[in-house]
Amino acid sequence: MTYLACLFRQALRGMRSNPLIQVGAVGSIAMGLLLVGLVAVLVLNINRLTTRWGRGTHVVAYLAPDLPQARVEQLAALLRQRPEVGTVTHVSGARARRLLAQSLGAQSDLLETVEPGFLPASLEIRLKAVDEAAARALVALLASARDV
Repeated sequence: MTYLACLFRQALRGMRSNPLIQVGAVGSIAMGLLLVGLVAVLVLNINRLTTRWGRGTHVVAYLAPDLPQARVEQLAALLRQRPEVGTVTHVSGARARRLLAQSLGAQSDLLETVEPGFLPASLEIRLKAVDEAAARALVALLASARDV
């Protein structure tokens, strides 16, 4: 125990005799830890971003109000026949409202002031591959449709 006490006293003497060295050492360690933390946060955010990008390209086609269900199914079937289209999902206005409420979480009470029929029905289209030309062609096709 006396050896440990002697080492401790010697360390305190060194700190008192030259405090600038101690401040420099503590500052260097703090900066190193800060840099490691920043890199860790950056890596986590990049992983989340690439995971979202990896989910594929989506096109959302908002449908005209009061479009008959038969026409919605016809549009979805036509889209599914296209080679660049992977999946087509019909999302009603009510379902869109539920999804928005889920994404808002604790702030979902904000939707109480929004009219029930405010959100339009849509077709969510997931493309098979990320191809800008195919996506542009699909968007042009959808833009020319009278019900979209």
